[in-house]
Amino acid sequence: MGYSQRGGAVVVTGASRGIGRATAVMLARMGLTVYGTVRSDGDAAQLSEATNGGVVPLRCDVADAASVEAMAQALHQRVGEAGLSGLVNNAGIAVAGPWEALPLEAWQEQFAVNVLGVVRVTQALLPLLRAGRGRIVNLSSASGLIALPYLGPYGASKATLDRISEILRLELRPWDIPVSVIHPGLVDTGAPERFLEVAEELLLEADPAVRRLYSPYITRMRALAHGRVEGGMPPERVAQVVARALLARRPHRVYRVGLEAHILACVSRWVPGWLQEWLLAKALIGPSD
Repeated sequence: MGYSQRGGAVVVTGASRGIGRATAVMLARMGLTVYGTVRSDGDAAQLSEATNGGVVPLRCDVADAASVEAMAQALHQRVGEAGLSGLVNNAGIAVAGPWEALPLEAWQEQFAVNVLGVVRVTQALLPLLRAGRGRIVNLSSASGLIALPYLGPYGASKATLDRISEILRLELRPWDIPVSVIHPGLVDTGAPERFLEVAEELLLEADPAVRRLYSPYITRMRALAHGRVEGGMPPERVAQVVARALLARRPHRVYRVGLEAHILACVSRWVPGWLQEWLLAKALIGPSD
């Protein structure tokens, strides 16, 4: 695949850790001017120190309209008419737990960040992307390709992100602004275990009867996740694919990273729904009472 000689300024949201930080660092080393969004002054100081100033931290909470607007204004002052060469929508959170035990506020928080946060940031930065003939890369997840138990809010938010990315791609065709989606498989960030720790915490706040019903299954899922975390790929591998999407002459619509992402994509496309459910229930939930 050929690469264009693209430079300029790129924004990476959620750059304080994990895939976002690895991406920001890699792009800076490739010679791009990188602005990484963080949510606290402490994260900003750590990011700047870790990259020797190679990544410029910007305070931004993607779930807060005023914060995003302030970030967009700051960027406009910095990049001016040159605009942006790229936007990497990476910032996200994960809410996990059984439907029956999850309060509505948990679902709202999940979509406020993973979906509406992407919409809010992209809307705010599109004038700069249009000026810089830039492109957009949205970090989705293999969890959005297939229904996984107890990851309902997270998986649903990523499936929604996939569809709105398709819509955005069509709407931005007149200005030749490509939109790519990245589906990483299991990444060694400890995230699966954290998801299920949150699920267990939510269960502690649920009705005792509900807690008794679901606790064994969450415990089983956490044990399975613990066994898989060490086999995850490093965040830098995903960062390489993000860089490819930003620099390729003809970026792909979708990039899948890691074995899990390719397997789940094939299962989603070729395996009948009833068989998908049977396989997932057998592997992840276990026998019925």
